[in-house]
Amino acid sequence: MNNFRHTLSTSPIFKQEWRRSPEGSQQKPVPVLDVAAATGTSSVMVGAAVRSAHEPAPLDKTGSPIVSPRTNCGRPNVDYDLPDSDPVRNWVTGGVMSTKQVYLNLKEVLPYNALKKELKNTQMMRSGLPSLAYTKELELDMTPLMEATTFSELFLMNLLADFLKIVKSVNDLLDFKCFKAMMSQRVFDGVPSPILKRIFEIFDEDDNGEITFEEMARGMMHFKWNEKVNDNKVEWLESRHFRKIVCKLMDIEGLGNISKLSLYTVLGRMDREDSYQLADAIFEVISPSLVSVTTKELGARLEVKSNGNKYAEQSDLLEVLYQIVLLFGCKIGSKAFKDCRDELWKLTTPWRQKQDAHRFLKLDNMLQSFYCALQDKNVDDLNQIISDANAFSDTRKGLANTRASYYVKVFRESKRNMSWSWLMEEDQRIQGIQRKMKEAEEAAIREMKRKAAIFGTAVPEFETEEAETLDDIKAGIISSFMGMHKNEKRKEQLIADRKKRTEAADAAKKAGEDKKRAKAEGVRRALHGRKK
Repeated sequence: MNNFRHTLSTSPIFKQEWRRSPEGSQQKPVPVLDVAAATGTSSVMVGAAVRSAHEPAPLDKTGSPIVSPRTNCGRPNVDYDLPDSDPVRNWVTGGVMSTKQVYLNLKEVLPYNALKKELKNTQMMRSGLPSLAYTKELELDMTPLMEATTFSELFLMNLLADFLKIVKSVNDLLDFKCFKAMMSQRVFDGVPSPILKRIFEIFDEDDNGEITFEEMARGMMHFKWNEKVNDNKVEWLESRHFRKIVCKLMDIEGLGNISKLSLYTVLGRMDREDSYQLADAIFEVISPSLVSVTTKELGARLEVKSNGNKYAEQSDLLEVLYQIVLLFGCKIGSKAFKDCRDELWKLTTPWRQKQDAHRFLKLDNMLQSFYCALQDKNVDDLNQIISDANAFSDTRKGLANTRASYYVKVFRESKRNMSWSWLMEEDQRIQGIQRKMKEAEEAAIREMKRKAAIFGTAVPEFETEEAETLDDIKAGIISSFMGMHKNEKRKEQLIADRKKRTEAADAAKKAGEDKKRAKAEGVRRALHGRKK
């Protein structure tokens, strides 16, 4: 920027200025070269700086000149400023010069690419040149913000420095265009514009379309690790404010709908294959029915009940969404970015394993109810569960429909037998088929190695990834039923053991009381006989 100011100061293009009278009527251009010569400097003086240079400076009570920051910029060896009230005008026509016109006029004296880069850094949003003052208002007490956000003073000062590249004062406001220019290359690196718009709305606490520096500092708490959130993470994740942030980020189009495509876009800064796998696993937990949900439905899905009860995946889902929010505040490839990505992989491991086993979360959630209904021989409940599973199966297509249909088949066969006998037989049959296939493959490999040893040829490398068959899909689904069956049997055994222990303790307690009662009765009889 110093080179820019030096080049501008020596440019003949701005050696004259179109001045305005107090009444607003335009006057002829006033040459500045004579004024500069009179003051002993070759620096160009623009706007109010020119007037202050060739007009007498006002005096205070002591007779000393009154020098304001705006007047100071027109004096020798002092940075100049261009007030908004004095836009750059064409010295021939007197018309206000637009940003594009300023670019074209300075193109001859400064490399265009360098000029464009410098002016973009200062976000030239107004007509004419932006403010070039470096004596900006820095009277801001950082202590309240440091206490409220637990960010370091260095972090807040760096954030303020970026803020003041766009505006003139800490009291000014940023609109979305300025926010995007400031944040897209610094904090939210590689974030698409639609998501950046949603992030801006998170920063905009009062929804007035502009944000203050205080709002920006508080908004960074959501996207940067800080002690205040980390020390109260459970309370933060269960808060209404966190649910609001997540819903805004996921609702990319701002229409109140969240789809799997939205989640793909949110995770788009990661590798393509990684983002696909994570989005598939996370979206199934967000919407087990695998259909788009509204922001209201997502909020209800994330809300913890007043009694503190949570569904199986709720705690991990809240933590996953927290890591996704933090991921936006990390620079791609940085250590923080990799840590968030690794944590996402770790948290979603059980969900991805279920998908690899061809299971559906919605249908898995029906298994416990089906078990209880089958144990109670409740035909109405069994029919309702089968009907719901069949309705879900009809919404799937291709291989997904085949997987869901096999759930329905297991439900129906179990209901027909009113027991788990068919399930056990099917499990043994599939395991037998897989065992035979594995033995055949191992035998083929041994034979190939034997022939290679005889002829002295190299043993070919074998692919570890095998093509999945229909029996593999069935095995994965059967494993969900068998896992549920074992868990329920284990719970029943624990309940039975607890009941036995309780009965044994009650029996021992009763025996002790009977023994104590008998002893007391014997003592009473002995005393009664002695009295006689």
